[in-house]
Order: sequence, then C-alpha cells, then structure tokens
Amino acid sequence: MLYMKKIQINRLLLFISFAWLSSCIGSEAIDLSGEWKVRLDPKAEGVTQEWWSQPFKEICRLPGSLAENGLGDPVGPETPWVTTGQHLEALKKNGKEFLDLTGKYYTFAWMNPGLYYVGQAWFQKEVELPKSPSGKYRLSLERVLWRTTVWVNGKNIGKRTTLFTPHIYEFEAEGKVIVTICNDNSRIKDISIGNPAHGLSDMTQGMWNGIIGRIAIEALPVVILGEGRWEPRFGAREVAVSVPLRGLTDPQSAQVDFNLKDSSGKNVLSNSSLPLSQCQFDEKGLRATFSVPKTIEPWDEFTPTLYHAELTLKQNGVILGRTTQRIGFRDLEKDIKNKRLLLNNKPLFVRSTTDSAIFPQ
Repeated sequence: MLYMKKIQINRLLLFISFAWLSSCIGSEAIDLSGEWKVRLDPKAEGVTQEWWSQPFKEICRLPGSLAENGLGDPVGPETPWVTTGQHLEALKKNGKEFLDLTGKYYTFAWMNPGLYYVGQAWFQKEVELPKSPSGKYRLSLERVLWRTTVWVNGKNIGKRTTLFTPHIYEFEAEGKVIVTICNDNSRIKDISIGNPAHGLSDMTQGMWNGIIGRIAIEALPVVILGEGRWEPRFGAREVAVSVPLRGLTDPQSAQVDFNLKDSSGKNVLSNSSLPLSQCQFDEKGLRATFSVPKTIEPWDEFTPTLYHAELTLKQNGVILGRTTQRIGFRDLEKDIKNKRLLLNNKPLFVRSTTDSAIFPQ
C-alpha cells in the first residue's frame, strides 16, 4: 500500500511539474484507420521468413484489437495467461468448476476477453503518400501493446518498445508504399511490479494485441519544430520553453514570437519577439525565456487558472513552425526543514485514490 501511495504521489507531482503535451504546425496527416491486412505469427517466424515482402490475405479493421476482429483462440482451461501467482491458481481451479456447471469458462479475476492471443501479429496496408517538401514522413501509432517493428516497401525503419506513449517512426519514400507492422504483445521484458505490472498483464486492461488508437502518416516540412517543454514560473513571472528544432539552414534571419491568452481568448501578452540569435540555439533546438505581466494569476487546485501559450518560428515573415500549450503558472519547491512540499509558497497536501482501472460503462 505504501508503495502504491508513492507511485500516486509521483504521478501527481509529474502532472503539477510539467505542462500538457503540445501540438505542432505541420501538413495534414493521412488517417490510416480502416481496412488492413493481418497475419498471426504464433511461432514468431515472420522475421526469418521475411513476411514484410509477402502480401497478406486476411482482412481486419484498425484501430482495433485482434479480439474485436474475431481473431485469437477461445478462452478456456488451457489458455496460456501471462499472469502468475495466486490469481492464476485460483482461476485454474474455479474456472474449471464453472465450465463443468455452465459449459462456459469463467474468468473471475479479470475481464473475459472471449478470444485470446499473445505473440506477434502482422498488419499491412498500401498507402498513397502525399508530396513532401523534405521527402520525409512521420508514422504515428497510438495505443500499442507494446513492441512494434515497421517496414516500408520492405525496408526496416525501426523498432519501438513503449507501453503508454505513441510509437513514432520517420522515413523517406514517395508515391505508393506498402506499410508492414509487426506488433508483439508478449512479455518481451520482465516488468514484475505487482507480479506482473497491470500495464502488462491479464488484469485491468488485459493482454490485447492490435493498434487501438490513432494511426496516421504526415509529410514533414524541411524545417521541423518539435514539441515544446514549457516551464511557467509564477514567482519570476516568466515562461521558459525548450523546443527541438532541425532543418533550419539560416538561423540569423529567423525570429521567435511568443503569445499568451487567457481562457476566454483575450490576449495577455501579444507578439513578444526575439531574434533567434538572442535565444539559446544549438543542434538540440532552441531555448528561450519570456517575461509575462505581473497580473498573471497562479495555478493551484483551488484556482486552476490556465493560459494558452503559443510559440511561432518565422523567417523573413514566413511561418516555419508553431507549438502551443495550455500552461498554469506555479512554483513547486521542497521545504526540507519542515519536510513538506510548497506550491506557490504554500504547503501542498497530496491526496489521491486508487480505482484499479475499474470504470463503469
């Protein structure tokens, strides 16, 4: 219980300490949702047999899980659950009892997925790429469990292993391409918090396979302004922002504009500009700090005042990129002497609940 409370506190502190995910200007993304071809690979032989070079026949729909598409093995006494320990032992005993009484296998310790598949599953789709000024594209796969490997026209463009963040790939191509994705939801790595962790177990979300979030490809511009990391500081009345930037060949002629609006859309600070030469700028990107009016209101749990911040990169009057963010001005500090946290120079009391991912429909 103490361990779980520490996790909850850390999560809340991260929420308070960092800003929300930003959005960037760019070309319109191609939505890849809809019909895909699929091929299950329970023996993990697709890589050695070069499945990326072979056409698939069976059809599925993404976003979606394999179970939603009617793929997988029926749940029963021999289902190879990844969960171990007392929950599995109780399931093996009581599940068979319910099977004998009702003819239906009953999973009482977690949701019954109906169909179950843990292993590699391959997805394939032909895509017509739009023209790209840079010749480069970005593929985004949201809500994937949890390792993907991607090929474009038979060329491997990388591998990603993450549970809770989008799988992002960049590649060069043109015209019509064949995108092939191998997704592996097996326990490639041992994450045994709670034996196993709920993010990778049959409990709570389950061990589904598929891509259940946004799937898109976008053409990348020559100059790429990435997602900003914003640090609003109430006491100093300023905002520091760090943004990845690449592809800019003439930084001396570029400038950065900063705008700040309140929740009603009223300008609080308009077009505060800096030449890029006056910012910190290197191969990692740009970093700049902007002062804000003294009338800025602080953020806390009782007055959660938020502002809309916008950073725009221009060159000779042309917009090269833009990143936006909802931010709240606050100062989070440690009071070591009194063993407490201070938010805007006031004691912070952290409270939270555990719902174990149980949400009624």
